[in-house]
Amino acid sequence: MSGKWLAATLALAPMALTATPAAAQDAAATENTADADAATAPIREAFFARMKEGRTGEALEALFVKAGQSLIKPVALSDLERQFDNAITLYGPLRECHVYQQESAATLLASYRYLCQHDRMITRWHLTFIRLPNGWQGGYIKFDDKFSDVLGKN
Repeated sequence: MSGKWLAATLALAPMALTATPAAAQDAAATENTADADAATAPIREAFFARMKEGRTGEALEALFVKAGQSLIKPVALSDLERQFDNAITLYGPLRECHVYQQESAATLLASYRYLCQHDRMITRWHLTFIRLPNGWQGGYIKFDDKFSDVLGKN
């Protein structure tokens, strides 16, 4: 029995030696977030600038198209454009947007949640970016008018 115990102990020892201290993990997470912020800021700024100008199709292209290639099919982009245009018709144009939550996962994902003011409503926007070999680009977007959820109230 002691032979089996020794083998298990030796097998676990290398894992214990390579564990990253919590402080180092926190520092790496902060660095990853800063890198993602810097890399995605121009994309996010272009998206919201075009949305404020009412150029919805161009806004979606800024978010999802990189080097002429899109992760989303043209039909899906058209559907999103129609949904966004309907929201603008209903609530009025986007006036201003502010990040209220952001997070990243390793160096591959970055997520930003915004509150945006229209003439007649506040909306929530959730943008997630993915890092591919050719750089960062939009991977997911969602919007709704459930702004009270931000405060933890339904």
